[in-house]
Amino acid sequence: METVIVDCHKEVLPYWFKEYLRLELPLVEVRIDQHHDMNHECPALPAREGRQILKYFSEIMPYILEYTKREINEANFTCPAFHYGIIGAVYHFNPRGEEIEAYGRV
Repeated sequence: METVIVDCHKEVLPYWFKEYLRLELPLVEVRIDQHHDMNHECPALPAREGRQILKYFSEIMPYILEYTKREINEANFTCPAFHYGIIGAVYHFNPRGEEIEAYGRV
């Protein structure tokens, strides 16, 4: 994945979509921070069932940036990525803690 610098965490979502389209495989995220942002209260994009997911993502890419700016926040931006299988697993390490939390599967 290309290296990107974003001001807000949620701004990485369009890059995840882009990388998923390039690889056609779920991504694994390793997160090192001190807060938890897997909030379930997230506006979802339309259901993924019954769609040709890569074609669908290619078609909606022009709208993902605006969706990211208006519909999601710092506490829930990971949810749509999990919903669509873009992120397959997250390893979340809190540098002030002693454990690594794992979500999803590779």
